[in-house]
Amino acid sequence: MYTMKTILAASLLGGISVFNQGFAQEDQPLGFSYVYQKPEKFAMLPINIPLMHFTLGKTNTSLYDVKPSIYYLGAGRVNGGISFRYGLGDKVMPKTLEKERIIRDDHMMSVNKPGKSMDFSAQATVFLKEAKKSKIVSLSLSESRTTSYYTKVEVDVLVKHGLTIGYNQGHSWYNMNNQEIDLVHPATNMETTVKFNSMSSVQEFKIIKFGYQHTRTINSMFEVEKYGERAKSSIVVTGVNFMYALTNKFDDVLVGKYIQNDGGDGKMHYAQFNFASTNALINFGGEFYQQYYIKHSPISLEYRIALLPGLKGILNYALSIGGNIQIDALRKNSK
Repeated sequence: MYTMKTILAASLLGGISVFNQGFAQEDQPLGFSYVYQKPEKFAMLPINIPLMHFTLGKTNTSLYDVKPSIYYLGAGRVNGGISFRYGLGDKVMPKTLEKERIIRDDHMMSVNKPGKSMDFSAQATVFLKEAKKSKIVSLSLSESRTTSYYTKVEVDVLVKHGLTIGYNQGHSWYNMNNQEIDLVHPATNMETTVKFNSMSSVQEFKIIKFGYQHTRTINSMFEVEKYGERAKSSIVVTGVNFMYALTNKFDDVLVGKYIQNDGGDGKMHYAQFNFASTNALINFGGEFYQQYYIKHSPISLEYRIALLPGLKGILNYALSIGGNIQIDALRKNSK
């Protein structure tokens, strides 16, 4: 049964838009009614299986990250989740000589054979304020191989604001090409400064996060003339965090050194050095992120822009973009 508000909305907004190989559009009056509008009841528990995820960074670039995660999103004052990242395709950039078998005197690398970067993250948000707003959005009606039909509808959007606390721990290959790095010989305590075209170590980090998050939730069902029930249920998560590194340290390193024998000849050896405490560190950082989830969709999307703790003199930025196959453990929950 159509209310006056419904009929008016249908008359003003509810035309059919047809996209057929190039943007042909046709508007036709269309009747519909609201089955429900309950964004405050929206809830998801997506288990995310990485489909595509990469990280472009100043100190390490990975073409593919294995990053499974699970989050609770939606109804209630507390949302949160955990994730694990394994840099399966990392150390692509910047350039390094680590893979060469020849010992060189213009190369520095970690004493530990650098494995794949990995880290664990946990985060929770407590929402302190919420409000409903109206918004006109597109509602998909049907699709074929060449044509998509949709209409415009007015929905309630629940906007929530909260405070976030998080924790991130792990290790990452860390490129330092052409940086002046202070080293200490462990046997003699002699200090030296090196600067090569190929330099790296492994960073170990433990980071706490504090920040702000807001979510925008839509959870509406419509009975559309000729098309039956059509739903619009989604949540967009946006946040910004301040970071502080509780631990920010680097492996000892190996440097190629020519050692002369008593007989006058010699050969190249790797000499081990400690990472000197005089190397200035940056223990602060920040990040901005967004996540996109649609109820009953098999795909979720996310991205993050971050300035990470590390060495002073190296702008340790990172851009991460990912798409996941999502399995919603609360798939049947919507109203």
